[in-house]
Amino acid sequence: MAHINDRPQLNEMNFDDNVEYGDLYDVISFEDFNFEEWLNGERNILMPRLKEAGYSDIEFSMGERDSFGPLSRVCKARKDGTTHWFVYG
Repeated sequence: MAHINDRPQLNEMNFDDNVEYGDLYDVISFEDFNFEEWLNGERNILMPRLKEAGYSDIEFSMGERDSFGPLSRVCKARKDGTTHWFVYG
């Protein structure tokens, strides 16, 4: 069993220095996107549009939420050696 001290320490981990943050609305169109069906929309509308714009390694995750569901969503994607973090909602 590995010991906790055998794991890489924070200062030894390889973090990407090329990181940008932005609003997903500024990058792709949300035309035909239905917020009530956000999961299908991410898969079938937003992800293809991001790929078409040259992004790869695209991941969506929960941002803020309440008892009714997501209030905002976060998208992480890579383009030209830079990691981009976007928010929408």
